[in-house]
Amino acid sequence: MPISRRTIVCSAFGCLAAKSTALSQQSKLWRIGHILPGSGGSHQKLSDAMRQSLDEIGLREPDVFLITPNVEPRPDAIADAIKPMLPQIDLLITWGTVATATAKKVAPPSLPIVFLSVGDPVVIGLADSLSRPGGNMTGVTFEAAMETYGKRLQFLKELKPGLSRVAVLGARNDPNIVPAISALDRLASEYTVTLDKYQFEKSADLPNAFDRMREAKDDALVVISGSLTFSLGREIAEFANRYRFPSSGGFKETVAAGGLVSVGPDLPAMSRQGADYVRRIMRGALPGDLPIQQPIKYEVAINLKTAEMLGMTVPPSMLVRADIVIE
Repeated sequence: MPISRRTIVCSAFGCLAAKSTALSQQSKLWRIGHILPGSGGSHQKLSDAMRQSLDEIGLREPDVFLITPNVEPRPDAIADAIKPMLPQIDLLITWGTVATATAKKVAPPSLPIVFLSVGDPVVIGLADSLSRPGGNMTGVTFEAAMETYGKRLQFLKELKPGLSRVAVLGARNDPNIVPAISALDRLASEYTVTLDKYQFEKSADLPNAFDRMREAKDDALVVISGSLTFSLGREIAEFANRYRFPSSGGFKETVAAGGLVSVGPDLPAMSRQGADYVRRIMRGALPGDLPIQQPIKYEVAINLKTAEMLGMTVPPSMLVRADIVIE
């Protein structure tokens, strides 16, 4: 699409408005960048869900082309994946807080961005407010941190009533850590637990982190939700079980891989919310005018096989609250 001299010299807001209006009138190919950090079966399911969600509302290939590069859940790798795409794409979809924060740094303010599964976009500095985000991005949060982390601690207390020390594991430099730790610190006294906090950067750091948890005599584990903990969910579950820590997190995919319990949004369902944002922006809406949404569906998942391996009995009251029970 030709770009006029006037478009080049306009303000960031004016550029975004001009681009959104022009693209909404375009009847040819839309190229959408799709940044979904990580690899493996769970990531492929999310990638397929995004494509399917676009198809379901009529945004089908070849008119709407989705470009999904393979990218590790590290800021530098994400930046390296986004930069070559920028001259080719009309809109960017990002999954996770790390990818979205990286996109904000490297993408021009004229590029509309739809984010999915972001911790707290206002606290992190991605949006002015939930009702009117401003700028060039909008999307769907991952969770209401106080509520979901409270549920994760509650389930651990129900499964192990005497627990007093809880390990908290998160990826270093993940912006999700700030709102998550803030919520957990406020919840600790309510659940009468002491929190021990651990951070890691890569898979090779996990053995040391779990050794430190054992030395601290932690009773259980809460995993902070993020791109890296999602990508390494199976490994984290395996370490937790090996060290005999009942674990609680935000991803049902980790529970399916051997984790004990999770409370979190249905990520494939979230892709439908993302597709609706894409459609509205294609029709001329500005991302900064579209309110940020919460996930439309939360799920509780419990792995009974893991509970049995850890010598735990899942109370009937917990089972009736579960959406997914793995036996």
